[in-house]
Amino acid sequence: MTLAVVLLPLRAGLVFTLVALWSIPALSLTLLVGWKLWFAPAAALIIVALPWPLWNVWQLGIDARLKHKLLQQLAHQVQHHVATGLPNAVMLRQRLNQAIAEQQGAESCVGLLVIHFNWSGSASTTLECPVDDTQLKKVGSRLREVVSDEHFIAHLNGDDFAVLLTDLQEAEHVKDAALSLLQALQKPLQMDDESYLLLTPRIGASLWPDDCFDADGLIRNAYTAMFKSRVDDSDTLCVYSQGAGLQLELRSQVEQALVHALERNEFEVYYQPQVRADDGRMVGVEALLRWNSPKLGRIPPGIFIPVAEHVGLIPMIGSWVLKTACEQLQDWHDAGLPHLRLAINVSPLQFADPELERRLAQTIKNMSITPGNIELEITEGSLMWDMDQAVNIMKRMKAQGWIWRWMISVPAIHP
Repeated sequence: MTLAVVLLPLRAGLVFTLVALWSIPALSLTLLVGWKLWFAPAAALIIVALPWPLWNVWQLGIDARLKHKLLQQLAHQVQHHVATGLPNAVMLRQRLNQAIAEQQGAESCVGLLVIHFNWSGSASTTLECPVDDTQLKKVGSRLREVVSDEHFIAHLNGDDFAVLLTDLQEAEHVKDAALSLLQALQKPLQMDDESYLLLTPRIGASLWPDDCFDADGLIRNAYTAMFKSRVDDSDTLCVYSQGAGLQLELRSQVEQALVHALERNEFEVYYQPQVRADDGRMVGVEALLRWNSPKLGRIPPGIFIPVAEHVGLIPMIGSWVLKTACEQLQDWHDAGLPHLRLAINVSPLQFADPELERRLAQTIKNMSITPGNIELEITEGSLMWDMDQAVNIMKRMKAQGWIWRWMISVPAIHP
């Protein structure tokens, strides 16, 4: 009977116990009246009555312990990242508020580093498998190894981590800590006995109270600096400044305006004459792209060309420049002007396009222009993606009559 109470569900066990408690006196009375047999029901009633409440008390204890454990797990999940077990953005904000409150009126400052890992920079990641929780755990372990125990580490999302630096005596200490962290994180990360993961971190740094007055501002500024580092694609570290914030805001405005600039006919092609030094005779023109945005005004090529390359618009814009310049050259030929050579700059992304030859041939197909009338200018950066293939492309197109000119970029020298 005790086994039945334990095995049955809670309500069914209660019903079974009540039926048993009613049945024992009835059975005792029936035996006494019918067969003149008597047994005292008290002991049986006690044996039947005790198992159900005792079992429920035991169950309630188990449920309470299980509930407590689940609440602890839930609290941990709310404040920690599932993949790495590191504190998440919620805990980071709490710790920031605590650190700022403790540093009020003190001579020290608080620094925040937001670290972004650009996984596409690792060929092994691209060729073998996407980033998973195992790799994130390895990154979290690397951070624990290289960051001292006195600093707070957080995992903000899949690719972004944060390090909170407290009790800094000078603002320069934030930059020094970030550079040391970069050097440690750039070392190959061993995944197993034979494979390694190459990390390409970028760090944005922000400082309290120099840059902001609260935790939200510190996080926002650190993210802004990190995004600035990613956009520049040259500096692996960016320390927040008001200028960096304004540059990123301008970059965002340029990106938004650039999306529809081509379809709205906001681009223009200017033609810079090329003359011979000995007699001053004009022998060609160079096509120069200009953008006059109705909202932002005239944007220099040095600003919008890198943005167009970054967001993937440069192939379409380059094709438009080529078509527009060739049509203008055709118009000059039809007007009886001397045949001029047209110089057009080809971006690295255009040069890497396997359809470049076909696009060029299609552009001049129905014109009186020959490949010899066009001079394609490329920089050394266009050849870095695959030198052998680049040379083969240029040789093949040169045999068809296209003219190539390799331009070497020379860094500006400031006095």
